[in-house]
Amino acid sequence: MNNLILFGFKNSGKSTLGKKIAKLLKCPFFDTDKILEMRQGASCRELHLKWGELEFRRMEHEVVESLKGVSGSVIALGGGTVLDEKTRQLVELMGTLLYLDVEKHILKKRLLSAPERPSFVDEDSFDAVYSERKLIYERIAYGK
Repeated sequence: MNNLILFGFKNSGKSTLGKKIAKLLKCPFFDTDKILEMRQGASCRELHLKWGELEFRRMEHEVVESLKGVSGSVIALGGGTVLDEKTRQLVELMGTLLYLDVEKHILKKRLLSAPERPSFVDEDSFDAVYSERKLIYERIAYGK
């Protein structure tokens, strides 16, 4: 599959940049968070709080699975989509992954002021979550 797949932290600009790239390339754009929210009738934050991490990742995987036949598109993944090994293996087969790396202080400001802030992010937990995920994202992007 020849897709461009954007991944990285929530609020790193995946959807914003993805829409712009898709417009420039005149190709379809898919946002997995928006698809999940439309299917479930609730925000990702609400779904995560209601169903928990494992069920949320299962629902997220179903969305990605539904896009595996897509080609020539730009796809923005949810911030934690690549944390699930099975889902990560699937997206790696679907196209070229592009990691949006945003400076820590900028991301922290965006996340802590976001109206739909992830349930696991607060002033105290941000640094730990950031460090843990950054390692995973860089390993996927750069093979570190």
